[in-house]
Amino acid sequence: MLGLLLLGMAAFWGLLWGVEILLQRADERAIWKALGESTQETTARYLREQEILDKYRKQKELAGIIFNKASDDRFEALDAIAKLDKMLGSAEGEEYILLTQKIEGLEKFAKTLESGMEVIKEIFLCDEDTPEGRDKIDYILSTCGTTLEELAQSMGIDL
Repeated sequence: MLGLLLLGMAAFWGLLWGVEILLQRADERAIWKALGESTQETTARYLREQEILDKYRKQKELAGIIFNKASDDRFEALDAIAKLDKMLGSAEGEEYILLTQKIEGLEKFAKTLESGMEVIKEIFLCDEDTPEGRDKIDYILSTCGTTLEELAQSMGIDL
C-alpha cells in the first residue's frame, strides 16, 4: 500500500512537473510570438520612415536639378541681355524698340528665375531627416502653386 501511495505521489509530482514544463513552453511561445510581432512592427515602421525620407531626398535632388537649370537659364538670359545691349547702341527706330522689348522680357525672365532660385534655396536649408524639416519643405512647396515635377517639366527637364 505504501508503495502504491509513493507511486501515486510520484505520478502526481510528475504530472505537476509536466504541467509546469507545458506552461513554461506556452510562456516561451507567447514571448517569442510577441517578439516576432514587435520585430515586424519595428521593421514596418522603419520601412515607412525610409519611404518618407526617400520621398523628401528625391524632392531635394529634383530641386537641385531645377536650381542648376534655372541658374544656367539665368546666365544665358544675362548673356543675351549683354549682347542685345551692345546692339542697342547702333539701333534706330523699330529695331531699337524691338531690342528694348527683348531686353525687358529677358530681364523679367531673369528676375523670375532668381526668385524661384531663392525658393529652391529655402528647400535646401530644410533637413529632410526631421519632421520639422519635412513640414517646412511641404509648406514651401504648398505656397508655390506647382509641384517640383511640373516645374521641371515646364523647364524642359526630363524626369
